[in-house]
Amino acid sequence: MSFKTLLAAALLLSGLSVKSSAESFNPDSVMRRGYRGTVEAAYHLNIISNGRDYTGQSFMTTHGYLFCPYAFLGFSTGYNRADEEPSAVLVPMLLNLRLYAPIKRLGRFTPYADLRYGPVYLLYDGGIGGDWMTHAAFGVRYALGRKTALSLSCGYESYFEGLDMRLGFEF
Repeated sequence: MSFKTLLAAALLLSGLSVKSSAESFNPDSVMRRGYRGTVEAAYHLNIISNGRDYTGQSFMTTHGYLFCPYAFLGFSTGYNRADEEPSAVLVPMLLNLRLYAPIKRLGRFTPYADLRYGPVYLLYDGGIGGDWMTHAAFGVRYALGRKTALSLSCGYESYFEGLDMRLGFEF
């Protein structure tokens, strides 16, 4: 599945959830405690020349709990695939902490910082490998309704020593 297909699916899902009336939206009611899930598509680009020139795509899903309007704790998993090694798949299993900025004047927009840490498993033709990964990102969340939102972030991933851009749909 290509990055363009994942991006199209995320945009389609977001279009289905947008309410027709802007008057029914209340930004203060969006960030309430409770379960949150996110589906993300990302594109990765290696920035450090370490012999592992890497570009690729990933698909992640995160599920967890919003403890207050400013702090989310969850678990992320999914897959990463490199364009240079199509037979190898990286499967991360990460603890996810997301902190939202306490700014109310931005309406539907909420900036956030995202930190993920945990083991990753490399599945390839020769067997299984593994390591640890840290992912740090800054982004913005755009509320579509009371329980749905789009997110866009830019971050650094330690396993591939590179940048990534993520587009997510929150439910």
